[in-house]
Amino acid sequence: TRFDGETRSAVEKSTGGYVQIDWNADLGYIPVRGNLGVRYVETDLTSVGILSGAPVEANFKYDNTLPALNVVIEPSADVVLRIAAAKTIARPSLASLTPGGSIDISPPGFSLTSGNPYLEPIQSNNVDLSLEWYPYDEALFSVALFRKNIESFTQRLVRTIPYSETGFPNSLLGPGVTPADSFVVTNFVNTPGGVLNGFEVTLQTPFNFEFIPEELHGFGGLVNYTKIDSEFDYIINPTTGATVTESLVGQSPSSVSATLYYE
Repeated sequence: TRFDGETRSAVEKSTGGYVQIDWNADLGYIPVRGNLGVRYVETDLTSVGILSGAPVEANFKYDNTLPALNVVIEPSADVVLRIAAAKTIARPSLASLTPGGSIDISPPGFSLTSGNPYLEPIQSNNVDLSLEWYPYDEALFSVALFRKNIESFTQRLVRTIPYSETGFPNSLLGPGVTPADSFVVTNFVNTPGGVLNGFEVTLQTPFNFEFIPEELHGFGGLVNYTKIDSEFDYIINPTTGATVTESLVGQSPSSVSATLYYE
């Protein structure tokens, strides 16, 4: 349950189960371990908001089947190859889900600005591949590739649609206004999404070498570089459904991080 100033809330109940198979075997002289499973989840979402002073409650149910596979191959004592594939979901933010907002039924035009409690969860089909080398104690050098095919993404749009398509109750309409009347609606909708590809390089090492002063022993460092290339379809004309392909908004195409630690 999430609350925001007691004016909006979202209660999500998830019921599900999973089956999983684990294995640990040898492929010739090479150890291979991993697991394969699938999770089924039914979600019941109840959200509440204040729409022009009137409390509004919305209910939305959906279900998802989420398979996952993880494989670890160890060709030598200090080298590990990891392969993973999974389907995952993520709910949009509370602000985009709750039905709170404002409705204007004053002539000459009608408008509605709100969240969208009927948003589908963001779905992603993920594939990850990493090669890891552990040359000495507490040290790591790894290179990883990843691909995320993201579906049912969310985007804030301004559309002109009949009120009946908003999913909100007719009790919010005033005299002389019908569900068939057109409203300029501003809220979040699900969009086609896109693909995100990238790679990352990670280097970690302790500073416990003989040529390093003993005062620095126990310290260590970790450096990571990540490069991402993405292509997402954004709706630019809600009437015709026309889209434009651009990189993922808010996602840096490259990033570098460094950590100094003592242990």
